[in-house]
Amino acid sequence: MQNQNITDSFKGKTLVLTGGTGSFSNSVLKHFITSDLAEIRIFSRDEKKQDTMRHILQARYPEHCGKVKFFIGDVRNLESVRDVMHKADFVFHSAALKEVPSCEFFPIEAVKTNILGIMGGCPPSHPHDTLQVEIGDYDKLLDFCSVPRSRIEMMDFMELTNRRHFWAHYLKPLLESERLLMTIPDKPSSPKQKYQKR
Repeated sequence: MQNQNITDSFKGKTLVLTGGTGSFSNSVLKHFITSDLAEIRIFSRDEKKQDTMRHILQARYPEHCGKVKFFIGDVRNLESVRDVMHKADFVFHSAALKEVPSCEFFPIEAVKTNILGIMGGCPPSHPHDTLQVEIGDYDKLLDFCSVPRSRIEMMDFMELTNRRHFWAHYLKPLLESERLLMTIPDKPSSPKQKYQKR
């Protein structure tokens, strides 16, 4: 019943994926391309990756690829963000500089993309639209799980208290994308269960 309600909430709606050609967005897209979403917008600054993704979708999902629209732009550019966010209902925001050495060498660029880009990416939707945003910044959690961690340790680290929210928005997507692995995979509900970065 709960899954049906979630599915119904996407019917006829528009989803935006920033960092749209990255691994996280590719995983999200696989889950939603066959849903009842009316439109899925891929937003990124890499036209080559967009072209590659377009051809893959045409081959794998010929009946659904028409709902996927591609937008070239940068989260640091307010105008391009406004264009892609127009009348959007949901956003998975995963555009970021993720490699630590790059961020250390170019800290200003990291701030522009990872901090200012997020600030610029969320508000520009039209003020009368309803926008639900999921920030796809899982790297912090994954780095924390470079050694096995329990769910409680992970929630404490992320300063989260709602177990259902943590499961739906953090743990489940990372497990499904296989970026995070269970230490006791044959007993998912084990009280001794821990999770580790792949």
